Amino acid sequence: MSPNFSMYETSSNQYGERDWIAEFEARVKKDFKYGNLLGYQNNMKVLNILQRLNT
Repeated sequence: MSPNFSMYETSSNQYGERDWIAEFEARVKKDFKYGNLLGYQNNMKVLNILQRLNT
């Protein structure tokens, strides 16, 4: 495995915290771009849940 590999699309802040809404927005965009419709749908569901929890 490459030392530069990351399973995340976004970076964390200096405290290791991650903006999960931005992370899943990036995953949704990437899945749609590459035609991964199953991944797109699953990540959209998670994104919608996170957005509802954020309000």
